[in-house]
Amino acid sequence: GKQLNYKEVNDLILNKKIDLIISDGYMINYDYNIRRNAADLNIPIILNGKLAKEISIAFKENYISFYENKEYGGGI
Repeated sequence: GKQLNYKEVNDLILNKKIDLIISDGYMINYDYNIRRNAADLNIPIILNGKLAKEISIAFKENYISFYENKEYGGGI
């Protein structure tokens, strides 16, 4: 796939086209701004590479799925 630049990623975040952020913190300033925008828009962020790998495997194998917050009973 195509590697996106910082502006393209931030545009996708700000337009709510991204549902999950995975960041290893390798590029501190770049990653901070992406994480900050994601947090401001309540987009989940995974900061651990091993956790990200396990979650991606679980999604691929259909072991887990997303639910709207209201389905958990809090109506958040």
